[in-house]
Amino acid sequence: MRKKVILQRFARREDGALTAYGLFLVIAMICVGGLAIDVANAVMVRTHLQVAADSAAHAAIVAREHRTEAQAKAIAISVAQASLPAAKFGATIQAQDIQFGTWDRTTRQFTAQAGSNAAVQVQTQRLASRGNAMATYFLKFVGLWTMDVVSDSVLETYYPTCFREGFVAENRVDVQSNNRYRAGFCIHSNSHVEVNNNNVFENGVIVSMPDKTNIVTPSSNGGWGNNTGLQQAMRSGSYQIRILQRVQDIVAGFNNSASQHFRNDYMNLPVQTNAFSPSTRLDNAVWRPGEVHS
Repeated sequence: MRKKVILQRFARREDGALTAYGLFLVIAMICVGGLAIDVANAVMVRTHLQVAADSAAHAAIVAREHRTEAQAKAIAISVAQASLPAAKFGATIQAQDIQFGTWDRTTRQFTAQAGSNAAVQVQTQRLASRGNAMATYFLKFVGLWTMDVVSDSVLETYYPTCFREGFVAENRVDVQSNNRYRAGFCIHSNSHVEVNNNNVFENGVIVSMPDKTNIVTPSSNGGWGNNTGLQQAMRSGSYQIRILQRVQDIVAGFNNSASQHFRNDYMNLPVQTNAFSPSTRLDNAVWRPGEVHS
């Protein structure tokens, strides 16, 4: 009976309640603080992985222009490991983490496609399955010892409009009379453009140079000559024409069997010549596949 009374008194007493509350509060603070610290650490690790993925993707897409997929992947891995050494971070990037393919800007979807050089996707990863997952600090108290962190980067090959179809030159571009330029065509000079009379520039044509006021045209029609659409086609801008730096290497490669530019001949098909007279009308009927027109 005496023990029962003692227990009842103990149950009704509130001495030390704050101590118990404090213990629970400390545990809660450790959990919340641990979550903040470990999440912040995960964000830092992901940023590190993202920088490496971006660098590797850029290296891969640039290398892919003139090298095989395997060679481009090797270069990308080397670049990524410069900031993520395998000795310290483990296998953050492997050959299978790099895929070439296509990028759909509308749906923002990457599609892997062997042999493509249009786009590349690179993933950098710290995973438990690779033995390099990010270790936690305070979250260990709730049983979470590691966290998987993954980052990816997609880069797409970009060719300026003027490099797709048209006339591009480092120096002057001089076009003559009686031409019709259709949408998508570009005339660009890193110096200036000269245009004669009676040309038609359809909507979507670009005529560009560093300063569009340097255009040279006949003095008629307010200085624009009889060139329909020219004024609307004008743009100011310049390009770094990288191909010019490679011209001599390409020319030398024509006679070097080890070069990617080597060709046994310019033609590998049976060729028939088709001589035109000065009066021949050059329409679709005269252009025949497999013939050299002269």
